[in-house]
Amino acid sequence: MRNLKASSLFSLLAALILTLGITGLASAHIVSKSILTESGECIEGGTRCSAAVYGPNGFSGTLTFSADEAGDTVKVIDYICVHTPGTAQFKSFGGSYTLVLTNSGAALGSGTYAVTNGRDCKGRGSVAAPLSSGVSIVVPADLTVEYTVKIAGVTPGADAEATFAAYNSIRNEAFDTGGGQARSLSVKPPTNFIIPEAPLAVLLLLTGGAFAGWFVLRRSRVQLAPVA
Repeated sequence: MRNLKASSLFSLLAALILTLGITGLASAHIVSKSILTESGECIEGGTRCSAAVYGPNGFSGTLTFSADEAGDTVKVIDYICVHTPGTAQFKSFGGSYTLVLTNSGAALGSGTYAVTNGRDCKGRGSVAAPLSSGVSIVVPADLTVEYTVKIAGVTPGADAEATFAAYNSIRNEAFDTGGGQARSLSVKPPTNFIIPEAPLAVLLLLTGGAFAGWFVLRRSRVQLAPVA
């Protein structure tokens, strides 16, 4: 009898654990996010994690969703949390944020929303912006979404550096209406680094190609010239 009761109790506990596990999986939506830094895309377990880059469209990176959410419509908010030396908790950096979401360059959605300043960045219990104001998208089949998030009044270079100069670390947090949350690794604040509109290597290739074309054309004209 005791063995039967123990067996029944074990079965009940196993079923409860399985149910909770399934529920947890079903509510896991945004599962990871990266942030672009001066040394490359900073991801979990990666090594390219230097100072964050604030470009013409703000901070940028990639959101990854869980497989159960492919094809679902969700709203997404994304904002920056900052850390002041000598304090324990990251706080939300308030302002008007413009979030643009794409998939392999194709537009998924965009929007602007207000983020409350100074909210503890502790997770879904202290979200600094209403999820109802988030950007609505359909999660793509490959589960990968690129983002840019720009803060009104902050421009690349010296202005971005000065804006975040009081903080020793920042991180990017994202939430969706499906119950998902993810944050980037904490990185150094932006410097006066500016992404060039056309990298020097590209310019060298273009100018080198133009010169080569001119040289070939000139040579062909010389060869085709009539002999006197």
